[in-house]
Amino acid sequence: NMDFREYLNQYVDAVIFNQGSISKYEAFKSLLNNYITKVIHDVKIRDIDENTAKRIVDDIQKLPGAIRRHHQNNEKIGAYSINRCIQLLTEASDFLLAKNLIRENYFLNYKAVAKIERSASPEWNMDSWSKLIAYCSDERLFVLLHICFDTGLRINEVTGLTWDNLDHLDEGVIISDKSLRRMYKTNAEVLDPSRIIARYEKKGFNDTNTVVLLLRSEESCVIPLHAPVVELLQKWKEDNKNLVAPNVTIFSMKDQRPYDTRVLNKNFKSLTNKTKLQDLTLSKLITFGK
Repeated sequence: NMDFREYLNQYVDAVIFNQGSISKYEAFKSLLNNYITKVIHDVKIRDIDENTAKRIVDDIQKLPGAIRRHHQNNEKIGAYSINRCIQLLTEASDFLLAKNLIRENYFLNYKAVAKIERSASPEWNMDSWSKLIAYCSDERLFVLLHICFDTGLRINEVTGLTWDNLDHLDEGVIISDKSLRRMYKTNAEVLDPSRIIARYEKKGFNDTNTVVLLLRSEESCVIPLHAPVVELLQKWKEDNKNLVAPNVTIFSMKDQRPYDTRVLNKNFKSLTNKTKLQDLTLSKLITFGK
């Protein structure tokens, strides 16, 4: 007799959070908030049948795309989001079926929606790399780009580097054992507190629904660096010695607030616009560096 909408939220909180990855948990919570709960209405578990499942999936495909900052708004939900919604509905129904609470998983009838072919983003090459570096006047972005290019670390691992991670530069390596993540506050509340090193609220905006966290990684890794990047980081540490402190990221502002991905993406976009290389992405820079 439970509302299907309430069940899906509990399923994600209780099952996905404990059995899946944190990224899958966050993705499913986002799908629930942005799409699924908007079309389920007051349907209860006992009401789920072939017609109800069809109506829910059809209504999801008519929804507009979620609004995202610094992204072009989509008039219609994308194929990827539709497929992930179907995945969540299917997995949650499998759980009910295993408990004999429904007769059949009606969401299995829906196959993945074909993705719209889009022009591939351009690949990095040494010319584009050299041009971008030549025009980069933001010091933090300049250093960050070199770390991305040289280490293969993910963006949130690069922005999560702290000054103690540079203690072994004389040996030609850095240590990666943290990551900087922006997430919904509700998701942050259910994280293991021992993983949270620092929490950064947005000043003057207490009603925002996201928070930036510096998180301890499950494992640390030693990353070798090329000599020019070692020299760059040694100079960076010397130039910012007044900011060096435990658990302060190496790209922090003067108030020790981190170089968040929102600021990073804004500055990177400004740089690529200036160089007329608008379609280059940081993720592909990391791949190119590898």
